[in-house]
Amino acid sequence: MDTIKSSSDFIIIDRLNECKQLPVLRSLNTTLLSLIDSDTSFMSQIAEVIGRDPAITTKLLNLANSIFFGFAESQPIKSIEEAAFYVGLTQLKHIIITTPVVEDLLDLQYLNNKINWVDFWTHSVATAILTREVLSLAEIDWDDESDYIAGLLHNVGKVVIATVFPEEFSKMLNLNSKDTLEFCEEEKKAIEWDHAKIGAYFLWKNHLAADIIEAVQNHNSPYKSLKKPELAAAIQLADHLARSADILGIESTAAPIAEEFQNLDGFMLLFGHMSEEDQNEALLALSMSKERIASTIKEMI
Repeated sequence: MDTIKSSSDFIIIDRLNECKQLPVLRSLNTTLLSLIDSDTSFMSQIAEVIGRDPAITTKLLNLANSIFFGFAESQPIKSIEEAAFYVGLTQLKHIIITTPVVEDLLDLQYLNNKINWVDFWTHSVATAILTREVLSLAEIDWDDESDYIAGLLHNVGKVVIATVFPEEFSKMLNLNSKDTLEFCEEEKKAIEWDHAKIGAYFLWKNHLAADIIEAVQNHNSPYKSLKKPELAAAIQLADHLARSADILGIESTAAPIAEEFQNLDGFMLLFGHMSEEDQNEALLALSMSKERIASTIKEMI
């Protein structure tokens, strides 16, 4: 594959700086999130705020009426308040976070509209949900939503590459890589930076939290994270689990074997200190999470 002539970090940064800002990323519907986190908020108040956002309203009603919740055939839910009650505050928070981020990032894709971005976002949301589950299984408490957001945005660099380097990206999509690491090597051959580094730069430029930026940059090599390697480790595991469930994303890589995830750096970092019995329980729980997400993720998009 041809590389960009006279490529350097400065040239790459100049090209990346052409990519538009994402103002919504700096304000993820703080009013609604504050209501959800408040002990004194009523569901009616939350429903009133949700009703002001058509995108969130549509996604909420769709999820509540999905097969997963069992209402679609018998008694469809038409009330925002009722839908929020059945979905639950945790799932509702995920919807609120996901919707504006996905909508803004979709605006970057106009230069490469031949790509199936639905597959990309299906994988992204699956990874976000599984990142939180992996941390929970590792008994790591996370105080904010940065774990979910980092999982959601772990491949944002691919969107940026598709926008800023569309020709190189199109060529890379036609490659048959055996795994993610091999695909990253092809990215480096083409433009010197892989999607993880490009995504981290893009998020830094848009003033996201340092924990999220570090996790995105190191989600394929969690031991390189200096401050919170456990988050990068959880994303690596979540990404692997999602792909082993055939939620692959957009690049041409083979689905990994689910049982191989115990060989990942992320698994050893999070669960390596445990006894063999506890590790086996964690492996079983991770497999169950993978099966569950495979059957429900389509209702989230």
